[in-house]
Order: sequence, then structure tokens, then C-alpha cells
Amino acid sequence: MVEVLDVLVYSLVSTLPTIIGGLLVIVEKNPGKGSMAIFSGFAAGSMVGVTFAEIIPEAIELGGVFTLLGVATGIVLFFLIEEFFHLCPAFDQAHKKHKFDVGILGSLGLGLHSLSDGLAIGAGYEALPIIGLMIAFAIAVHKLPEGIGTGALLRVNKQSRSTTITVTSLVGFLTPLGAVTSSLALGNLSALTLGFALAFAGGTLLYIAICELIPEAYHRGLERRASLSIISGLLLVLFACKLIPV
Repeated sequence: MVEVLDVLVYSLVSTLPTIIGGLLVIVEKNPGKGSMAIFSGFAAGSMVGVTFAEIIPEAIELGGVFTLLGVATGIVLFFLIEEFFHLCPAFDQAHKKHKFDVGILGSLGLGLHSLSDGLAIGAGYEALPIIGLMIAFAIAVHKLPEGIGTGALLRVNKQSRSTTITVTSLVGFLTPLGAVTSSLALGNLSALTLGFALAFAGGTLLYIAICELIPEAYHRGLERRASLSIISGLLLVLFACKLIPV
């Protein structure tokens, strides 16, 4: 029970930036390009760092090389989900090409994205609590641009402010739901299954970092700032791994 409460707290904290991002869209229609590039780049670097420094090595230790199939599965599945929902790699509306209600449909896709974030936190915690904490940190950083993206999708499609903050909050709270569900489901499984689940979580994080956040950071025309942010996120995670060995 204590483990589930820990996972719930981690995931709730990582959810707050989503709601803050939605509020920023309501208060300020055009968040600064610089801040978006920094948050996206830092989140991407931290996700890549925690995946290669902690998640994949721990997954292999739990289930052997076979678990690397989990990484590939996570990447492919997330690609298919995003193709289905027509989500573009950048959050602003310059890439919007569809005639249907992108606001609601895009929010559904981002909701699945948020749910998978929670699954990653739960899987990481079940492997080692410190891994769950590091995943939660990396996810929390990218939740701000995600919240801004969700809110922007809704506002551009003429949704009210109340609808925008409600939907953004619901998208955010899918992360704790996924985290608790993952923790409860994986608690009594074999090391091989847990290793595969952890590798799957790593695959989803890699996809988010490489296919979404890095393009988001660079397409704003602030390449140097984006590069420094990615490197900073990566180095911070590697330093934390060295400081707190697992």
C-alpha cells in the first residue's frame, strides 16, 4: 500500500505542470518561444538520459536481452497511436492541417500520451523506486509544454476557457491513473515481465523525446538554446545517476 501511495504522489507532482500549462494558455495566448524551446529540450535530454542510464540497463538485468523487444514495442505502438490521432511533433498550430475538430481529437491523443507517462512511472517504481522518481522528474519537465499544447489545441478550436482548463486537467490526471494501475498490475509479476514492461516504458519515453520534444525545441528557430537545454537535461540525469547509484 505504501508503494502505491508513493507512486501516486510522484505522478500527482508530475501532473501539476500540465494544469499550469493550460492556465498559461488562458492567461497568455502566446507563450514565449524561448521558454518552450528550453522546456522541450531539457525534457528531451532528461528522458534520453534516464532511459539509457537507468531504464534499459535495469530492464536487461531483470529479464535479459529479450526485454529490448519492449523498447521497440513502445516506440512502434506510440508511433501508431500518434498516426491514428494525427498528432504533429510540434505543439503550436502552424502544423494543423485537418478539417475535423483537432482540439478534442488531439486532446484524446494527448490523453493516451499522459496515460502512458503514468504507466512508465509505475513500471519504473516497481523495478526500483529511484527509477520511478527519475522518470517522474523527466515527465514533469515535459508536462508544461504538453499542457500548453493541449490548451492551445482547444482554444484555437474555439473551446471556452472553462472547457480548456477542464479538459487539460483531465488529460493531466490520466498520469496518476496510469501510474497506480501500472504499479498494482506489475507488483506480483515475474522479473521477465517486469523487465519487458520497464523496457516498454523506456521505448515510449525515447519516442516522445526524439520524435516530439526535440523537433519541438528546434523548430522555433532557437537552435543554440535548444541544444544547450537538451545537453543540460542529459547531463543532469547522468549526474544524478552517478550521485545516487542504483
